[in-house]
Amino acid sequence: MVPSVDYTIIIPHYNIPELLVRCLKSIPARDDIQIIVIDDGSNERNKSILKEIEQTFPYIQFIYQENLGGGAARNKGLSIATGKYILFLDADDYFNYCINEILDQYKHSDFDITFFNVNAVDTDLYTQSYRCIHINKMFNLYTNDKKKGEFQMRYAYGEPWGKIIRHDLIIKNNIQFEETSIHNDTQFSYQTGFYAKKIFVDQRAICCITNRTNSVSKKLSADRLLTRVAVFSRQFKFLKEHGISFLDNRIFLSFDYCKKNNLKQELRECYSIASKYGLSHSKLSSFHRKMILKKRAEFISRIISKIKK
Repeated sequence: MVPSVDYTIIIPHYNIPELLVRCLKSIPARDDIQIIVIDDGSNERNKSILKEIEQTFPYIQFIYQENLGGGAARNKGLSIATGKYILFLDADDYFNYCINEILDQYKHSDFDITFFNVNAVDTDLYTQSYRCIHINKMFNLYTNDKKKGEFQMRYAYGEPWGKIIRHDLIIKNNIQFEETSIHNDTQFSYQTGFYAKKIFVDQRAICCITNRTNSVSKKLSADRLLTRVAVFSRQFKFLKEHGISFLDNRIFLSFDYCKKNNLKQELRECYSIASKYGLSHSKLSSFHRKMILKKRAEFISRIISKIKK
C-alpha cells in the first residue's frame, strides 16, 4: 500500500460525544493527517449529536458500526488507514500542545515505533491523576537503564496511545487488536513491540489521558476476570515461543481478586485458562513470589535512598 498521507489518527468512540469534541479540537487541522472516528454503536441520542459534530469537522472520517468493542473499532480504523504512520487516541483523551511540533519532527523518520510519555488528569476537574504512573515509571527507568526501559516499553506499554507506529510494521506482521471485553489492546502492543526493529524514545508527553469514574475500563465482571488471564497468558506464550521470558504482573489482579472475594469457581477457571498456555499453578506461584520480592526490594531501596538524602 502506498501511503497517501503521513499520519492516520484512529479514535474509537462510544457514547461520549461532548468529550470527543475536546479530543478532536486537540488535533491540528493539517493536510498530512487522516483522522478516523469509529463510533462503536452509541445510543440514538448520542449518535444524533455525533452527526452534528460530523458537520463541524468535515475533514474527519466518521465510521459507524454496531457495538463490537474498542478492539473491533480500532481494527476497522486500521482497515481504512492510509497514513505512513499510525497514532491512536481515545475519545475522552486529548493531545498536548506539542503535537504539532512532534508531527513535523517525525514525518520523515525511519523508526518503527516512537514511544512518548503521557500525563493524566481528572476529566472534569483537570486535577492530576495517577492513571499513567506506570508509563511515567517506564520513562524514568529508561533514563537510568536504557536496556531495561526499552524492554518494558516493548512488552509492558500495553496501551496503543502514546506511540507513533510505522504502518508497514502492522501490515507486514498482520498485527491486529483482540476483540475482547478488556485489554483488547495488549496483543497489538506487545506484537508491535516485538517486531519493531528500530525504536526511539521521546520523553515529551504527547497526550493527556483522563480519568473517568464510569469509564468502560473500570467495570468488573467474572467474564473480565477470566479474559484478563487469557490475554496475559497468550502474551506469555507468544513471547516464550520467541525466546523472551516475561509475564505481565496484571495477570495476578484476577487471581488476587478471586481469592479476596472467595470466588472459588472463578479462581479454578483462571488457573485452568492459564494452564492452557503453559502457566501451571506452580509456575504462576513462582512468578508471583518473584514479583512480591521485587516490589519489596524496590520499596526498601526507596526508603534507604530517602534516608541517605
